[in-house]
Amino acid sequence: MRRRLGELRKAPWTLWAYVGLSASVTVVAGLVTDPAYLWVLPISLALLLVFGFFLLRGSRVIWWLLVVLGLGSVPFYFTGDNLWQAPFTVIELGLLLLPASRRYVFKPKPRRAKHAAALDSSERRPQTSWDPDAHDDASRPPGWYFDPHNLSRMRYWDSDLGGWQSKTTRAPRQR
Repeated sequence: MRRRLGELRKAPWTLWAYVGLSASVTVVAGLVTDPAYLWVLPISLALLLVFGFFLLRGSRVIWWLLVVLGLGSVPFYFTGDNLWQAPFTVIELGLLLLPASRRYVFKPKPRRAKHAAALDSSERRPQTSWDPDAHDDASRPPGWYFDPHNLSRMRYWDSDLGGWQSKTTRAPRQR
């Protein structure tokens, strides 16, 4: 549970502003309307809390639902007594459609994973990398490799001599 709540911190300010603005407009709209309909306010806030939670987690379905409902509700504000809500809905739509919100909700998929999954194991080319994790122990070429536990040191590998050797050296500095 704590991890899921921690993921909400990654959401951009535009989505947080959307949730805050929509909550405040919902509260004001609930208090301004007829007191006979005051029972709707807790239900509306509960739905807003659920939608906001999944929106802040990056749900595309909730994002699309909120955009479609927002676009569909704007014309109805001009037909009744709720004209004061129209500018807030337009601002909320703007917050949802800002690039930071769209980038967060529609995260690009990593290209390497997709490309590697598309290749059959028989179609893969042999590794020519000097990355220490790119080869198994038998096929690893001899040479100096970065120590994964201490990136400022390098270790020597030679499969003919039995694997990792005890000699180490300082890694070259990055410029």
